[in-house]
Amino acid sequence: MRPRIELVFDPRDLGVVLGIDPGLSRCGYGAVRRDGHRMVPVAFGVLRTPPDAPSRIAGDAVFRDWPLIVLTEEPARASASSMNFLWTTFTRFEPAADIHASERRIVRNHIAYSGPVVIDARLKPGFPKELVCDEATARRVTERWNEYFPGRKVEMGDSEKANLD
Repeated sequence: MRPRIELVFDPRDLGVVLGIDPGLSRCGYGAVRRDGHRMVPVAFGVLRTPPDAPSRIAGDAVFRDWPLIVLTEEPARASASSMNFLWTTFTRFEPAADIHASERRIVRNHIAYSGPVVIDARLKPGFPKELVCDEATARRVTERWNEYFPGRKVEMGDSEKANLD
């Protein structure tokens, strides 16, 4: 869920109010003006990021020295921990469609990328919601952990800490 920005103001002091709902691929906006005791719409709409934006970013000389760029609509969450970064990045992209680079070449029948490499890790329409373990399942796994991994060579993590920040 995106954080909401709340403005505290007295509408009587304003001429025109601009509201923005930010997003990486779509950014909604709306403007209203005061007309006596009413607020009247002035303009509203959606600004869309061009579909080729990741490729354009990869090819931009400004980013030439950056080895990796990850596009996400949740940068604060993705950068909160290593686990969040890995989860946000590698569960939200399709390798065949969402990896972009300044240069691609075939080396021994494999694609080789030259940086920067851009991973478009934005949630796409149709992607499933984040999976969260329910308490009953977590309890059962905890109780049976040694059956699953005899010899105690695999340490069990804390399912509560496994949730993203």
